[in-house]
Amino acid sequence: MIQLNTARLIIRDPQPCDFAGWHNLLSNTQNLRFTHQMQTHSEEESRSRLQSAIDAAHATQRDKWFLCIQPAQTGEFIGSIGCTTKPCHGGLLGGVGWFLLPEYQ
Repeated sequence: MIQLNTARLIIRDPQPCDFAGWHNLLSNTQNLRFTHQMQTHSEEESRSRLQSAIDAAHATQRDKWFLCIQPAQTGEFIGSIGCTTKPCHGGLLGGVGWFLLPEYQ
C-alpha cells in the first residue's frame, strides 16, 4: 500500500470509505470537461471505478496508480492523482494526471 505524507498533504491508495468524494470528483461535469471519457454518470459507475482503483492497488504487478489526495490537517478527500503505464515499442508509455474538487483548485 502506498501512503506519502508531506507537511500539507497525504497521498494514498484509495479505500472504500473514499466513495463520496470519489463520486463527487468523477461525476462533476465541469471538473472533467477536458476528459469526458473519465466522467461517471451514476453512483454505480463511480463505485465500480473506485473498486478498480482499489483492486489495482493490490495487484501483484501494478501498472495503475490512482491515489487519493487529502489535506494532512483535515483528512478529507479533495482529489486524485493517477499514473498508468502500458507497453509501447518495447518499453513503457506512462501517463500522469490529477483532478481536484473545484473548491480546492
